[in-house]
Amino acid sequence: DLYRYAELVINGVVEDDTFFPLIYELDDPEEIWDEGCWVKANPGLDTIKDRDKLRKHVERMKGDPNFGNTVKTKDFNIIGVDNKAWLPFEVFNNNEVYSEDDLRKFDNSIVLGGFDLSRTNDLTAFNTLLFDREHRKIVAITMYWITAKFLEEQKKNNSKVPWQAWVDRGFIRISGTELIDYHDIANYVAANFKTYGWMYQCINYDSYSAQYLVKELASMGYSEKRVLIPTPQGYKTLSVPMQLLEAHLREKILVYQNNPVTKWCFSNVILKQDRNGNYMPDKSERDKKIDGVSAILNCYVSLSENIESYFYE
Repeated sequence: DLYRYAELVINGVVEDDTFFPLIYELDDPEEIWDEGCWVKANPGLDTIKDRDKLRKHVERMKGDPNFGNTVKTKDFNIIGVDNKAWLPFEVFNNNEVYSEDDLRKFDNSIVLGGFDLSRTNDLTAFNTLLFDREHRKIVAITMYWITAKFLEEQKKNNSKVPWQAWVDRGFIRISGTELIDYHDIANYVAANFKTYGWMYQCINYDSYSAQYLVKELASMGYSEKRVLIPTPQGYKTLSVPMQLLEAHLREKILVYQNNPVTKWCFSNVILKQDRNGNYMPDKSERDKKIDGVSAILNCYVSLSENIESYFYE
């Protein structure tokens, strides 16, 4: 947990002037077998750390895997085997941004939508997927909402997450005092159509407490039978889309506009896995908010079912 937090501070996702992380580590775990690389993780080698003793430890690793885990974590600062974070930072760190002029080429195009709702103490997120077939990119446009009360509570508790800065920069909007006003999300969808002509072919959502927004979107012309798709948040539904999303992150196909809130959400994703090897995000840790990823993942449910027509044609 401390390592992950240090990563976020080093990469500017979280602002914390009281915390100065300095991490000495190997560039690749395989460098553990190259004695010339040991100093990367051990700046005190030959001064406060005995090289001969470390050499014996590394040699012992070859025949003692359990001891090897100890050496990796204690002597080379390699995150332990119990770490359940979904992806390392470098996989989801994507600084690519489509400008407003770039986005205009998607005017009047078919898009996919997805949302993840909250009532009080979570983010609400709505995501739109745009398809740049020419450059083999998928652009994720995500907007977030929080209540005024939530923002005040975060300030009062001296949260290290820069909520106010994200609000000031337009990545998050204030909606309602104590409860999210779902009219704001519906108006956002309407504004996307009015401004860009985006035609949502599917809008996937977690049906929990979504009925009011669904009814309002339906009243705007989005069919409950064809467009608004309730999406169960379980292994059966999410495992394949999550694998596709991971592949697109690794190949830098997904461009999430370097949105710092989305980047923070990606850093918070922890996996749950069933006995068949299927996995999905773990939503049990309330402080590790992943709503932006959930909104994108809901879009990927429809994308994975018909990726040829959306992305390749």
